[in-house]
Amino acid sequence: MTSPKSFVDFLNERHPENEKVLVALRFYLAEVTHDKLQRELLAEIKDSVGDPHKVQAALDQLKGDRGSQVQVALTFLADRWEDPAERDRIVRAFTGAATKLPVIEASLIAIVQHVCQCSLVEGGRPSQAPVVRAPITASTKNIAYMLTMAIDLPL
Repeated sequence: MTSPKSFVDFLNERHPENEKVLVALRFYLAEVTHDKLQRELLAEIKDSVGDPHKVQAALDQLKGDRGSQVQVALTFLADRWEDPAERDRIVRAFTGAATKLPVIEASLIAIVQHVCQCSLVEGGRPSQAPVVRAPITASTKNIAYMLTMAIDLPL
């Protein structure tokens, strides 16, 4: 696989959205850590830093700041890009991230589905709109269940 010479060139070719950068980082980390669990990685980081309170403070600072999360992800990936052996992994991570549905879109789909399901079950309908009743089969119930469980909505 041929990749651009610099990480900046790669980003300029791809123009990834912030969410895609974060998903690509998750994919990259999953590959290089052999799918370690989050708590395992956190324990390793705390051991490496030596001060668990510093690590927790840094995590708390990042939790609510999406811009900082993206900046840290880009900085880390840019550093890893300097190793030519890692470039193909990073390219694969961004390619995989580009094929995934963003979390917010999946959540919106699930919410719309949930509202429709409740409307069908309760017999409610929007005003001045024709009602099309489709049979609810076992497979559509399974899909509805999986979607609602994914965002913790009650059925």
